Amino acid sequence: MTGAGEAVAVKFWTSLPGLSRWPPASFAVPGENWQEHLAAADFQRIAVNSGVIILPLHNPVRLAKAVATLDVLSGGRAMVTVGTGMAPGEFSALGVDFRRRGRITDEYIRAMKVLWTADEPEFHGEFVDFADIVFEPKPVRRPHPPLFVGGRSVFALRRAARLADGWAPSGAQGGTGPWLSGPADLPWFLAEARRCEGFADRTADFEIAMHAVPTLIGPDHRLQDGAPPLTSTQQVIELIADLDRAGVTWTNIPPLAPGPRSLAGHLEYLEWAAAEVMPAFRVPLYNLDNSSIVSR
Repeated sequence: MTGAGEAVAVKFWTSLPGLSRWPPASFAVPGENWQEHLAAADFQRIAVNSGVIILPLHNPVRLAKAVATLDVLSGGRAMVTVGTGMAPGEFSALGVDFRRRGRITDEYIRAMKVLWTADEPEFHGEFVDFADIVFEPKPVRRPHPPLFVGGRSVFALRRAARLADGWAPSGAQGGTGPWLSGPADLPWFLAEARRCEGFADRTADFEIAMHAVPTLIGPDHRLQDGAPPLTSTQQVIELIADLDRAGVTWTNIPPLAPGPRSLAGHLEYLEWAAAEVMPAFRVPLYNLDNSSIVSR
């Protein structure tokens, strides 16, 4: 959030409490839970994004409808992040061909965009086919809610550059590389994005949503955390400033070690982030250097 005459050079996200680790955990509160507080909260400016939805495992018409409904109910604050997936067993369980997941993802994204934008949606593809349907209400955000592609490989980047509004490099280094490991790799990847067909014709900025501390996920879906702990607010500010200079437009604010382990601790972390870290990234509008790679 910003005041009059201010803007934030980099935008921030936070995960729901207890869901940022694997296996998922919840912060127990006797007699109540944080989900009830979240449902009752009166949010006006906070956007709502998903984690990385494995798109080939979902019906694109149903998912597009769910996202559009969320966008309407939230007053145009929905976002969505999708990816191709990395676990063959998940695809086998649902009868989806793991080897064709990239082609399926591309087509599903195109079909969802048609549903979100066309007055009379019609799509005829290899994996999805529809016509003579009504898709209402349309999303509030036009042309559609911001769409990110997750995955740290160059293939995920190219998919994002061709079909999406932004790239969210995260997850495992599975399949075929090269993969983005950290901010030092961004110049090469962003140059690759600029070479993608249609990228130069974009009318909006290409967003980069990247964890301040890179997260690697192993084949068992468990986080592989090898980063040194953060012990000072200045460390966190300098880490985020490096990302901003590299072209990252969305990131999280990592907690100081050892991190919150309760709902009360999570609330204290949010207060610290808002009071001690975010003000360092509020700048006067006339000094704001757009951090998108399109305008640089």
